[in-house]
Amino acid sequence: MMHHGPFEKAKEAACGQDRWLLVNVQSTREFSSHLLNRDTWGNEVVAQIITSNFIFWQVCDDTEEGSKIVTYYKLDFVPATLVIDPITGQIMRVWCGMIQPQSLLEDVLQYADSSPKDHHSSLSVRHPMIGRVSVTIAVVAVVILCFNMRR
Repeated sequence: MMHHGPFEKAKEAACGQDRWLLVNVQSTREFSSHLLNRDTWGNEVVAQIITSNFIFWQVCDDTEEGSKIVTYYKLDFVPATLVIDPITGQIMRVWCGMIQPQSLLEDVLQYADSSPKDHHSSLSVRHPMIGRVSVTIAVVAVVILCFNMRR
């Protein structure tokens, strides 16, 4: 169920397989981390959903990789579980502490229904003018600049 290797490799795997990246940052000092492993990640239905729809990467906060994630994503509390867009690296959803299996399943099903590429496609469909507006603004800026240079 778990991807082994550094965070960037997990992100690349998620991107290549068009799956969301599910990251779990744990602490050996927090009992809730042990509960997550036993009750949530050990749940058969959770494991099936995650294996089928996500790349799952787990790390301890006191490792070099874990410290990078805690710092980069400004995590104030561990354990923390994040759904990350592997294309942009953006956090899509975050949970802190223990997550009950049923609650996690309810929350992650929206990500199981669409892939990161589907998500980005829906953004461009919902906002088809954004690209055109940017180009139009750039053209107008060049015209104004050229006009002012002629004066």
